Amino acid sequence: MRSKSDKKKPLVPSLRFPEFREAGAWEVKRLGEVADVVAAGDLNVDDYSTERTDKYIFPIYSNSVAKKGLYGFCATPKYKENSVTVTARGTLGVAFHRNCNFAAIGRLLVISNLNVVNPYFLQEIWNHSVQLPLEDGGIPQLTAVKAKPAKVAFPRNTHEQQKIAHCLSSLDEVIGLQAKKVQALKQHKKGLMQQLFP
Repeated sequence: MRSKSDKKKPLVPSLRFPEFREAGAWEVKRLGEVADVVAAGDLNVDDYSTERTDKYIFPIYSNSVAKKGLYGFCATPKYKENSVTVTARGTLGVAFHRNCNFAAIGRLLVISNLNVVNPYFLQEIWNHSVQLPLEDGGIPQLTAVKAKPAKVAFPRNTHEQQKIAHCLSSLDEVIGLQAKKVQALKQHKKGLMQQLFP
């Protein structure tokens, strides 16, 4: 993000896809200007299952980072697909794009109605360059009130946002596959060691 000293300097990344080199500077807006930001509420125990069934098909997300926050399933989602959730307690500030209708619980922040920012792009920019405006006090947390003024930079062209998001998510997939290969090799080594060492 820009400092006060270079406020008037245009925000242009040093690396850009060829077709967007002349697309101009990125825009900087507060999160509350480009989306709705709310904190999730309590779990509806009457609409909850630990397992996905024919009735309970929509995911429920919590503040956890494990399994991307999947907590359970419900029959009636509260939020629309193409929203972003941000962990607000525990591991703070981790954003996940949600590509289907869902419910959310606890202090998890839900960012929805993204009109000028691609949700995949928001996930990436939030996770890698947005400074977290944390709530003061005993337990560190991120509230909706504190998140709304957070500054988000983005290209004005939504096609450029999509291309950036696609590029980064493709790399995440490669990293994930490599991590599985490494784990498999470690297991193979462990098996060999058990056989090779007396």
